[in-house]
Amino acid sequence: QPLGFQVVTDGFVDYTKPLVQNFVINFRRQYGKEPESSKYAFLGYDVTKFFIYALANYGKDFNKCVEFVNPELIENQMHFKRVTDGGFENVEWSILQQRNYNYHLKK
Repeated sequence: QPLGFQVVTDGFVDYTKPLVQNFVINFRRQYGKEPESSKYAFLGYDVTKFFIYALANYGKDFNKCVEFVNPELIENQMHFKRVTDGGFENVEWSILQQRNYNYHLKK
């Protein structure tokens, strides 16, 4: 029987993606260390890219369209839904599966 497990997660870094590989190379060049050594490297990239993308595509009132913002991110998936108090909540979760030493992210 193959070795495997699965876990619910809010983020996973797939190092086979060109976006991730470019980020890691640039981070190493800029800071002289691995992005994994910084708690906020991937999160900072993702949050900044998400909101810059929203601003660039929907303008200063992007909060009216934030549910439709969907840029390619590195680690954290973000999908905001409006909540009753008028704010937003990230409702994106994924299932990370590991089978025979290979990882697969299910949406």
